[in-house]
Amino acid sequence: LWAERQGREMASAHPGETRKLFHVFADQGEDHWRSLLESNGYTVFRHGFKMVRATLDDVPDLPLPAGIEVRKAEPEHYEKIRLAWNEACKDMRGQLPIDDENFKAWSEFPTFDPTLWQIAWHGDDIVGTVFGMINAKENEMNGRNRGMTELISVARPWRGKGIAKALMARCMAELKRRGMTEVGLGVDAENPSGALQLYE
Repeated sequence: LWAERQGREMASAHPGETRKLFHVFADQGEDHWRSLLESNGYTVFRHGFKMVRATLDDVPDLPLPAGIEVRKAEPEHYEKIRLAWNEACKDMRGQLPIDDENFKAWSEFPTFDPTLWQIAWHGDDIVGTVFGMINAKENEMNGRNRGMTELISVARPWRGKGIAKALMARCMAELKRRGMTEVGLGVDAENPSGALQLYE
């Protein structure tokens, strides 16, 4: 496959001890694509869900724990936010950290909108993140007004205290203010933090 050849060429410049994997996606129903992949030696690594909340008319107003506050994401915070998300997601299966180069590349995309981000702080520490996004081009193509809540994380010592729920609710409320009528996200079906149950 052309993509494999390109990947091998790029990987040849990486350190020899670095683990190198081909990673591709197949949606449910793409039986021919999955068959093609499997006939070329690929195996299923994990399953994921694309979830959609069909309305934003009844988003609850959920409180954050005492001592936790949401602050506007300023450029001087971006590096700390990136590192906090990487640290919180270290135990997620197959999750690749966001390196500086990828973050800078994303910052040039239309979906990069820090005014939609919900970043929870405890003093000088970031303890939770929800990155709101709007893909206007995709919405126009599909005739919808869908926002996204992605890159959801909570630092390990702060899990189970309602931080993710509260941040997601705040994000959905802001997406509604921006004209969105539904919200979606993607999740690993076997996320060890129990994220699937939270999102359900």
